[in-house]
Amino acid sequence: MPAIHTTLAAGRWQELTLAEQLGNIGSEISRARSADERGNVERRNLSLERVLELVQLTIANESRQWRRLELQNLYGVLSAIRNNEAHSVSLSNIEEYCLPFALLARSQS
Repeated sequence: MPAIHTTLAAGRWQELTLAEQLGNIGSEISRARSADERGNVERRNLSLERVLELVQLTIANESRQWRRLELQNLYGVLSAIRNNEAHSVSLSNIEEYCLPFALLARSQS
């Protein structure tokens, strides 16, 4: 599958801090959740495809094993949600997880 975020995949994503990366992931999760609440499955799935790519870029950029494992777990949960598999974690839960990172990134800029 070709990269959705070509500029980010080309190296721009690695220039962002982890807080900025997860804040951006949270923004895309918010779009997916909003589309899901409106019943727009196509838009939800497109947002989730973008999220999955961003998480993959984040995993590729992370050198600490414990953090890579956490990000891989996040990827697994998002994949399950994307594939409509039953899961105890919701898009709202993931959005709440990402929010503090977005706030941290904003406070540092």
